[in-house]
Amino acid sequence: MRLLRWIAHHFTGSANHWQHLSPLFRISIVRSFMTWFAAAPIFVQVLGDIRSPISFQISGVTHQINVGLPFTWWVLWIASLLYVAAYALFSIYCPEFIRRYRGYSDYEAVGHSPRYLAHELKRAFDASSNRQQLIRRLEVKAFAQPIELPSPPFVNPSVEYDATKFYYKSQQRWMEVSIRSDTPDERQRELFWEIFEPFANAYFLQRSIIKVFFISAVALVIFVVCQQIYSVARFAYGAL
Repeated sequence: MRLLRWIAHHFTGSANHWQHLSPLFRISIVRSFMTWFAAAPIFVQVLGDIRSPISFQISGVTHQINVGLPFTWWVLWIASLLYVAAYALFSIYCPEFIRRYRGYSDYEAVGHSPRYLAHELKRAFDASSNRQQLIRRLEVKAFAQPIELPSPPFVNPSVEYDATKFYYKSQQRWMEVSIRSDTPDERQRELFWEIFEPFANAYFLQRSIIKVFFISAVALVIFVVCQQIYSVARFAYGAL
């Protein structure tokens, strides 16, 4: 039961949203996995031509040195392969909006005018796979108001003196979202998160595959670390 709750939380809940996957692909982590992914074949090529153990004599005494890695190299290579695959999927499917803003603080730090949210809203309509959810929230929270026009005056957000306005069609009616320069911070935050949410939970299958690949890669790395600890412990025990 506890395992099912863990799976439900990490794969069907908000913990599996794109903004929480982003930290898994920090440049330092990517560099580490990419380095081993590229270096492993070189190690194999070099060590594959060396017979272990290597025997040599010093003062008539024969000594032997085992040549090899203290862990199963291909396990770590598979871990790197899984991580690289997860990173590739993340690069392809993670929405651009999430890449730019992992939260409202990131958006706020850029210093946009409140009006700029109209342009972000237009991008959300063009790219979101959950447009109906976005439309429903805009109307429930009174961001959008019906207008009596046969067609919208502009396809892109209209920058006017008093506000920047975005138009869309819902249930045979044209709706207008008007964002003024003096829009209160709380309303800006509310609208930002309504734009954010459809992007954050888009592409459920791809997000789940990325997480499975990442968890598998980490599990294999832990296995390799345990191998190294075991090798050092066995050597230390034999030296006693």
